[in-house]
Amino acid sequence: MSTFNGTIRMALATKADEEVGYELVNLLESIDRGDYVAADVDGEAEDDWFDEDDINHHKALHARLKKIADQSGALWRILGGWSCITNPKNALLDLSKDTVDFHPRIAAAAELLQFAQLVLRGIESGHVKATPFLDFSDANAESIPMRSIGDAARAVIAKATGEQA
Repeated sequence: MSTFNGTIRMALATKADEEVGYELVNLLESIDRGDYVAADVDGEAEDDWFDEDDINHHKALHARLKKIADQSGALWRILGGWSCITNPKNALLDLSKDTVDFHPRIAAAAELLQFAQLVLRGIESGHVKATPFLDFSDANAESIPMRSIGDAARAVIAKATGEQA
């Protein structure tokens, strides 16, 4: 049996996909309340309550479900995206919470960015002395030239903010 190590990329759900999801949820809530379901979302309800013995009510419900099923790719993108977001291996959300909160690793990233910016300001102002160092996170560290902490801070800040280093 093979194993997969890494992260999975999933197509991002669009606003239109979200609307399909909400349409399905609203339809299910209508069914749960016993409301009549018009064949078209914008259609006028002929009756107030869904009559399980009326074939026309079933046809209207089927038409609405068929319309949603025709856009089932949207539901797959919504559910697949949520599965990727909640996958513990991806460490995006703090799954120990009952609310949608960033994983502590991601939450700490903003603090690390602020720290890097503080260090860089200290170096650039001359208040912090920055000695060169080797980056041992690379297997070929011996071949990497020594660089300054300021250069490292600039690179991290650029990566985090999308700015040029």
